[in-house]
Parts: sequence; structure tokens; C-alpha cells
Amino acid sequence: MTNIQLAARESVEGVRHAAEKASRNLAKSARRARRAADDLAETLQETASELSDTARAKAIEIRRDVRKGVREHPIAVASIALGAGAVLGLLINQSRRSA
Repeated sequence: MTNIQLAARESVEGVRHAAEKASRNLAKSARRARRAADDLAETLQETASELSDTARAKAIEIRRDVRKGVREHPIAVASIALGAGAVLGLLINQSRRSA
């Protein structure tokens, strides 16, 4: 085998070795990225579930408070609703006139 052939063979082996090493490193990086993405997805799912539970509990609490307020102060609630309706009616009527 000539020096050129020997040098070419060594170069090919060096490139093959570098390619195999790069492939292993890439596979390792891909596995780490996949684990990180899975962990993040799990964390986001848990957080979304917690937020949903909190929002649901808050909505139930607000509904209970509103019902209690209506039961305890029906005249005040009716007066507020009547006033709000009158204001909305005036605003709508005025916007129709200006249009």
C-alpha cells in the first residue's frame, strides 16, 4: 500500500470516527431535548389544571356571594339593575341619534 493510499484510508477512518461521534452526540442531545420538552409539557399541564380548578372554585364562590347578596338585599339589587338599565338605555338611544 502506498503512502497516499494509507493517508487516504486514515482520513476516511478519521471522518467515519468523527461522524459516528457526532451522531452519538446528536442522539444524546435529542434525547435530552425530548425529556426537557416532556417535563415542560407536564409542568404546563399541571399548571393549567391548577388554574382551571382555582377559576372554577372562584366562580362558584362569586355565584354564591351574588345569590346571597340578592337574597339579603333584593330592593338594593333591583334598584341597581334598574339604574344600570336606564343608563344603558340612554346611552343606546343617544348613540342611535348621533349615528
